[in-house]
Amino acid sequence: MTQPEQTKPLIVKLEIEILASPEKVWDVFSTQEGMQRWLGMRGYEPKIGGSYRMHVTHDGVFDFYGEVVTYNPPRELAFTWTEHEQGKDPWPIHTLVTILLTPTKNGTQVSLIHSGFDKLPPEISAGEHEGHIEGWKRSRALDELKEMVEEEN
Repeated sequence: MTQPEQTKPLIVKLEIEILASPEKVWDVFSTQEGMQRWLGMRGYEPKIGGSYRMHVTHDGVFDFYGEVVTYNPPRELAFTWTEHEQGKDPWPIHTLVTILLTPTKNGTQVSLIHSGFDKLPPEISAGEHEGHIEGWKRSRALDELKEMVEEEN
Protein backbone atom coordinates (compact mmCIF):
# COMPACT_ATOMS: atom_id res chain seq x y z
CA MET A 1 0.00 0.00 0.00
CA THR A 2 1.44 3.34 -0.99
CA GLN A 3 1.32 6.40 1.20
CA PRO A 4 -0.38 9.52 -0.13
CA GLU A 5 2.12 12.03 -1.45
CA GLN A 6 2.78 14.88 0.97
CA THR A 7 2.27 18.18 -0.78
CA LYS A 8 4.26 21.19 0.30
CA PRO A 9 2.13 24.26 1.00
CA LEU A 10 2.39 26.82 -1.78
CA ILE A 11 3.81 29.86 -0.01
CA VAL A 12 6.13 32.71 -0.87
CA LYS A 13 8.50 33.69 1.93
CA LEU A 14 10.95 36.58 1.73
CA GLU A 15 13.11 37.95 4.52
CA ILE A 16 15.41 40.91 5.07
CA GLU A 17 17.08 42.62 8.01
CA ILE A 18 16.47 46.35 8.36
CA LEU A 19 18.80 48.47 10.47
CA ALA A 20 16.02 50.13 12.45
CA SER A 21 13.73 49.26 15.33
CA PRO A 22 10.46 47.39 14.76
CA GLU A 23 8.64 50.60 15.70
CA LYS A 24 10.41 52.52 12.89
CA VAL A 25 9.58 49.78 10.37
CA TRP A 26 5.99 49.69 11.62
CA ASP A 27 5.64 53.41 10.88
CA VAL A 28 5.32 52.45 7.19
CA PHE A 29 2.37 50.11 7.94
CA SER A 30 0.59 52.59 10.20
CA THR A 31 -0.43 55.14 7.55
CA GLN A 32 -2.07 55.33 4.14
CA GLU A 33 0.90 57.41 2.97
CA GLY A 34 3.43 54.79 4.07
CA MET A 35 1.65 51.91 2.34
CA GLN A 36 1.04 54.03 -0.78
CA ARG A 37 4.74 54.83 -0.99
CA TRP A 38 5.85 51.26 -0.24
CA LEU A 39 3.41 49.02 -2.17
CA GLY A 40 1.27 51.49 -4.07
CA MET A 41 -1.78 50.71 -1.92
CA ARG A 42 -4.69 53.10 -2.28
CA GLY A 43 -7.41 53.53 0.29
CA TYR A 44 -5.39 51.59 2.87
CA GLU A 45 -6.98 51.72 6.31
CA PRO A 46 -4.54 50.75 9.10
CA LYS A 47 -6.94 48.76 11.29
CA ILE A 48 -8.56 45.33 11.42
CA GLY A 49 -11.26 45.30 8.76
CA GLY A 50 -9.60 48.15 6.86
CA SER A 51 -9.47 47.77 3.09
CA TYR A 52 -6.97 48.57 0.34
CA ARG A 53 -6.66 48.44 -3.46
CA MET A 54 -3.68 48.27 -5.78
CA HIS A 55 -3.47 48.69 -9.55
CA VAL A 56 -0.44 47.16 -11.27
CA THR A 57 0.49 47.22 -14.95
CA HIS A 58 3.33 44.78 -15.51
CA ASP A 59 2.98 41.82 -17.88
CA GLY A 60 -0.75 42.61 -17.88
CA VAL A 61 -3.17 44.83 -15.98
CA PHE A 62 -3.99 43.68 -12.45
CA ASP A 63 -6.05 44.89 -9.54
CA PHE A 64 -5.31 43.52 -6.08
CA TYR A 65 -7.57 44.17 -3.13
CA GLY A 66 -8.40 42.91 0.31
CA GLU A 67 -8.71 43.77 3.95
CA VAL A 68 -6.52 43.92 7.02
CA VAL A 69 -7.09 40.85 9.22
CA THR A 70 -4.24 41.27 11.73
CA TYR A 71 -2.98 44.60 12.97
CA ASN A 72 -0.64 44.08 15.91
CA PRO A 73 1.83 47.00 16.21
CA PRO A 74 4.79 46.72 15.97
CA ARG A 75 4.95 42.96 15.35
CA GLU A 76 2.47 41.64 12.77
CA LEU A 77 0.36 42.87 9.87
CA ALA A 78 -1.74 40.54 7.72
CA PHE A 79 -4.10 41.30 4.88
CA THR A 80 -6.12 39.26 2.43
CA TRP A 81 -5.04 39.41 -1.20
CA THR A 82 -7.33 38.86 -4.17
CA GLU A 83 -6.12 39.22 -7.74
CA HIS A 84 -8.23 40.37 -10.65
CA GLU A 85 -6.39 40.33 -13.97
CA GLN A 86 -8.04 42.45 -16.65
CA GLY A 87 -10.04 40.24 -19.02
CA LYS A 88 -10.30 37.37 -16.52
CA ASP A 89 -12.48 36.55 -13.53
CA PRO A 90 -11.14 37.61 -10.12
CA TRP A 91 -9.81 34.86 -7.91
CA PRO A 92 -12.74 33.04 -6.27
CA ILE A 93 -11.00 33.16 -2.88
CA HIS A 94 -8.26 35.27 -1.36
CA THR A 95 -4.72 34.45 -0.29
CA LEU A 96 -3.02 35.96 2.75
CA VAL A 97 0.00 38.25 3.07
CA THR A 98 1.55 38.27 6.55
CA ILE A 99 4.38 40.57 7.57
CA LEU A 100 6.24 39.71 10.75
CA LEU A 101 8.70 42.04 12.49
CA THR A 102 11.20 40.43 14.87
CA PRO A 103 13.76 42.47 16.83
CA THR A 104 17.40 41.57 16.13
CA LYS A 105 20.70 42.71 17.59
CA ASN A 106 21.08 45.25 14.76
CA GLY A 107 17.45 46.16 14.04
CA THR A 108 14.50 44.17 12.70
CA GLN A 109 14.06 40.93 10.78
CA VAL A 110 11.16 41.42 8.34
CA SER A 111 9.45 38.28 7.04
CA LEU A 112 6.88 38.54 4.27
CA ILE A 113 4.84 35.36 3.91
CA HIS A 114 2.25 35.06 1.14
CA SER A 115 0.19 31.91 1.72
CA GLY A 116 -3.01 30.24 0.58
CA PHE A 117 -2.19 29.52 -3.06
CA ASP A 118 -3.00 25.84 -2.44
CA LYS A 119 -6.61 26.88 -1.70
CA LEU A 120 -7.05 28.41 -5.16
CA PRO A 121 -8.65 26.22 -7.83
CA PRO A 122 -6.19 23.48 -8.90
CA GLU A 123 -6.03 24.75 -12.48
CA ILE A 124 -4.53 28.09 -11.36
CA SER A 125 -2.89 27.48 -7.95
CA ALA A 126 0.60 26.41 -9.09
CA GLY A 127 0.80 29.05 -11.82
CA GLU A 128 -0.34 31.84 -9.49
CA HIS A 129 2.13 30.68 -6.84
CA GLU A 130 5.01 30.77 -9.35
CA GLY A 131 3.82 34.11 -10.69
CA HIS A 132 3.77 35.63 -7.22
CA ILE A 133 7.24 34.29 -6.36
CA GLU A 134 8.48 36.15 -9.44
CA GLY A 135 6.26 39.19 -8.79
CA TRP A 136 7.38 39.73 -5.18
CA LYS A 137 11.03 39.36 -6.19
CA ARG A 138 10.67 41.62 -9.23
CA SER A 139 8.89 44.28 -7.17
CA ARG A 140 11.86 44.42 -4.78
CA ALA A 141 9.28 45.02 -2.05
CA LEU A 142 11.53 44.20 0.92
CA ASP A 143 14.55 45.98 -0.57
CA GLU A 144 12.40 49.07 -1.07
CA LEU A 145 11.05 48.84 2.49
CA LYS A 146 14.63 48.64 3.78
CA GLU A 147 15.67 51.67 1.72
CA MET A 148 12.64 53.68 2.85
CA VAL A 149 13.12 52.97 6.55
CA GLU A 150 16.90 53.25 6.65
CA GLU A 151 16.98 56.56 4.75
CA GLU A 152 14.63 58.02 7.39
CA ASN A 153 16.60 56.52 10.27
